[in-house]
Amino acid sequence: MGESENDVNDDKLGENKPNLTNDNTYDLESITQDLRSARIISPAYAGRCGELNAILEYLYQATVFESLGQNNISGTLRHIAKEEMEHFNLLGRTLIRLGVAPIYTTFPPQRDLFYSSRYVNYCTDTNLMLKISIQGEETAIREYTNMLKVLTNEQVKRVITYILEQEKHHLEELKGLYNTLN
Repeated sequence: MGESENDVNDDKLGENKPNLTNDNTYDLESITQDLRSARIISPAYAGRCGELNAILEYLYQATVFESLGQNNISGTLRHIAKEEMEHFNLLGRTLIRLGVAPIYTTFPPQRDLFYSSRYVNYCTDTNLMLKISIQGEETAIREYTNMLKVLTNEQVKRVITYILEQEKHHLEELKGLYNTLN
C-alpha cells in the first residue's frame, strides 16, 4: 500500500514531499545558511501562535470532542494536527538548513522565550473551541502571508507557500465543522 501525502511516518515525517518541480513544491536541499530568513520564519515553528501550539491545541480539542462522542469532529481535528506536525517538521528542517538549531523558542538560536504549553487554549466549550481554531488558522494565514512579503530567499518562500496553502484548507475544514455544530 502506497503512502498518501497526508500519511504520517514517525521516522520520516514530511520526507515524502516532492522536491522542486513547480511553484507549489520546495527543495530543502537547495536551502543554505540565511539567518535573516531563519529569524522571519522561526516564530511559526515554536512561537506562541506557531505550529507546535497548533499541534497541541488540535490534539487537546480532538480528545475533548472524542469524549463527547463526536468522533467525526475529533477525527478531522486529529487529521489537521497531523498536517500541523508535518509543517512543524518542515519548518524545523528548514531552520537547520538556514543554519539555526530548531529549539522550541520564538527566535532560535536565542535561548529565551521558550515555548510553554500555557499557550494552549484549554476551553471545553465546543463552539468556542472551533471559533478559537478558526481564529488560529486565520492568524497563521496572515502570518505566513506577511512572511512571504518580506522573505527574499525563494526556496524558503516555496516552503512557506506550501504550508500557507494547507492552512487555507484547514480554515475551510474548521468552518465546515463549526457550521455542522450550529
